[in-house]
Amino acid sequence: MGVIMTAFSLASILGVPAGFEFARRFDWHMPFAILVRTRDGDLIAARYTLPTLPPHRHATAMTLGKQMTRSSPTPITSGPLRSSPPSRARAAMIYPYLAPSMVSNAGMPEKKWCR
Repeated sequence: MGVIMTAFSLASILGVPAGFEFARRFDWHMPFAILVRTRDGDLIAARYTLPTLPPHRHATAMTLGKQMTRSSPTPITSGPLRSSPPSRARAAMIYPYLAPSMVSNAGMPEKKWCR
């Protein structure tokens, strides 16, 4: 789990400057194209390397809401379940600033953003 969380931190720290550099050198589409290509490679690698998980013998059909309410009283799961929505909301607060940031930091003309 620590490796995964380290990867998220590194992606946050290194990904933004790398995305700006790709956008500056090529086009603003390039960081997104790179993300799609690496995602495709990850999906193919996962398909052939991860084992299949058979369904549990005693599994019962449960809706997502029932699963969440059933697991939320435990101390291990209640904290992450409560902190996840505010964390996503904080991340979404940067969306309005992406275009002005690309105009000022990557040197893209505003005409590329306004069509």
